[in-house]
Amino acid sequence: MASQLGDDASGRAAANPEVAGLAPIATVLDAVPSAVLLVDDEGRIVHANHHAHELFAASARELVGRSVEDLVMPSAREQHAMLRRGGPDAPARRKMAAGRFLEARRLDGTVFPATIGLDRLDLGRGAVTLASVVDATDFVAQQRLLADRTRALERSNRDLEQYAFVASHEIQEPLRSIRAFGGRLRDECEGDLTPQARQWLRYIVDGGERLSALVQDLLAYSRSRTRPVVRSELDAAELLSEVERSLQVLVGDSGAVITAGPLPRVVADRRQLQQLLQNLLVNAIRYRADAPPRIHVACETDDAGWTFSVQDNGVGIEPRHFDRIFAPFKRLHRASEVEGSGIGLALCRNIVERHGGRLWVESSPGAGSTFHAFFPRAEVTAPPVEGTNDGARSD
Repeated sequence: MASQLGDDASGRAAANPEVAGLAPIATVLDAVPSAVLLVDDEGRIVHANHHAHELFAASARELVGRSVEDLVMPSAREQHAMLRRGGPDAPARRKMAAGRFLEARRLDGTVFPATIGLDRLDLGRGAVTLASVVDATDFVAQQRLLADRTRALERSNRDLEQYAFVASHEIQEPLRSIRAFGGRLRDECEGDLTPQARQWLRYIVDGGERLSALVQDLLAYSRSRTRPVVRSELDAAELLSEVERSLQVLVGDSGAVITAGPLPRVVADRRQLQQLLQNLLVNAIRYRADAPPRIHVACETDDAGWTFSVQDNGVGIEPRHFDRIFAPFKRLHRASEVEGSGIGLALCRNIVERHGGRLWVESSPGAGSTFHAFFPRAEVTAPPVEGTNDGARSD
């Protein structure tokens, strides 16, 4: 079947009837916007369109009749032959860009990465393998550039986390002194101070407490953006119980009642899901109305994933503020009215989005709020491990 099909396709077809099934499609193959080779069962090229001539820097006479394995590097020829044959009885059908790239070789010896699509073409008098070849040089270069930038970003994230960790500890040290000595001064000298001096002292102590909390929250926020998501299979009900135990003082002081529906086993990062539930519960308690907080946790499961919801009877939120509350340091109430740094919900959004999910709220003023967090189904990346929250505060 080794014959040339180009301008003299009809003459060749008359001389060799075996080529007659190829002549009608030669024009069609030349119109295809990529290099196309037709290969017989022995691996010989029986036709190459003009894009193939350009790609392999060869004329039709130089390509037709040649083994197609001559167009790949020696180290890849066995793999290519296996793909082409697809086993002893049926040639492989392979989508474009499926699997790894092959190193293709032009007749002048230059090498380039290529992606190859394979299919069978029945000509009536026998079948041939149709190979579509695309030069992947630009794509591979872009992939390498992306990989380089990803590695640089990972290094930057590690440096950022380390900087945040060191900075937080450096800042916490003088803050501990301010809080400790301010507290001692208040306890020992408050009776000797004027009312205005006592007020100033309270400002110092309270300011130190708030700044310490802010530093802790900033560190937690930084970690939520840089630490990898390590997914394991978790019992959400057990995780919620752990969170409730860690919040028992806050829950008791506020008179909050927390209930939950059936909670499933999920696949997520244990520490981060725990932090999410903790932040949403604390948020519901802090932004309570006059009545004691009533909070209900639920989770719906479907083929796409898991949607957690935390519903409260708090003060509610105006719809125009729905986007604002998830931004760092964007508060709807002054710090003197509601404790918090304004980072808690931003941290929640980071956690959910890093899992590939979405966080949103449904609310109206005076009618409470319901926060929804969707986690898509994913593969486990680590075995279940025991863990606790990282001590980060919530907004």
